[in-house]
Amino acid sequence: MSKTKRPVDAESWDTETGLPDDLDFWVTRPYFGYRPEYNDGKSLLCIWEGESPEYGHIGGSVDSQPIIWPVGQNWRPTADGSKVIHDRGKTKFVKTSIYGRLLDRVAKKLGVDMSQYGHPTEADVWTDLGFHLVREELD
Repeated sequence: MSKTKRPVDAESWDTETGLPDDLDFWVTRPYFGYRPEYNDGKSLLCIWEGESPEYGHIGGSVDSQPIIWPVGQNWRPTADGSKVIHDRGKTKFVKTSIYGRLLDRVAKKLGVDMSQYGHPTEADVWTDLGFHLVREELD
């Protein structure tokens, strides 16, 4: 028996992340912590929960994954997740970390004066800020 071939649109073989993309988003609960589904819970993240007109509440449940930003190596969160501290006392993030890229994008490319809200090691600097988020692939 031979298999009958049916040509289909090549795009039907594309995949997606399954995560929110191309959305307006307001940060309501930012914190530093770990997620077991990201690198088996071994990588520190800046985690944003918030609201989106397209998706409703994002984060805070198994069904609704938050927006995450990997912070980089040698950082650890305070007990309540409100701040991060570097093991060797550094206060600046590596620009190639995803969190470092976020900082550069917001402060340098978008021109937002984030210094008026506090230090980037404090999660609360993101509270009540709104962004249009589009997922990007990085090399």
